[in-house]
Amino acid sequence: MFWSKKFSSLTAALETPHRAKKLFLLKTGIDAKLSHIERLEKLTTLHIGWQELKQLPTEITKLHNLQELIVLNSPIESIPPSIHHLTSLKRLVFRGTGITSIPCEIRQLQQLEEVDFSNNNIQCLPKEIGELKNLKSLNLHCTSIEKIPDELEKLDKLEFLGLTGTKFSEAERNELKLRLEC
Repeated sequence: MFWSKKFSSLTAALETPHRAKKLFLLKTGIDAKLSHIERLEKLTTLHIGWQELKQLPTEITKLHNLQELIVLNSPIESIPPSIHHLTSLKRLVFRGTGITSIPCEIRQLQQLEEVDFSNNNIQCLPKEIGELKNLKSLNLHCTSIEKIPDELEKLDKLEFLGLTGTKFSEAERNELKLRLEC
């Protein structure tokens, strides 16, 4: 019986791809721009942090078992529309990156429970985010968000809406949370 392992290097994970479930690429320098990562078919967790990546490699969207994608403090400029292929995702974090928008294809990630886009220059949310029926937590701390789409009212499971450090006043944040019942 083979036990799953967590890895901190793509090269090491690719040596035993059938065992790799978690990959943490934090402050390590990414090997070969994540080439061949799609071979890690059983990968459920991918953390990328403090890297010089400007875009998320499309190979990542072939990781159909991925449940957690966390990108921290890296200058990634956009979330690719092909993210919709990651239908097993439960947790999506792009914190402190260079993203300014969220693709409407996010609506296809129906398993999402937690979304964190804090510390980015996002100015608006797509109305399609209101289609994420399992969403419990939406963190928009320290973003440039100016308006919350009315479609968020459809999110019956939403328990947390993080808006501190945004352009919303405390009264507006409280009113939104009351309206959304979170």
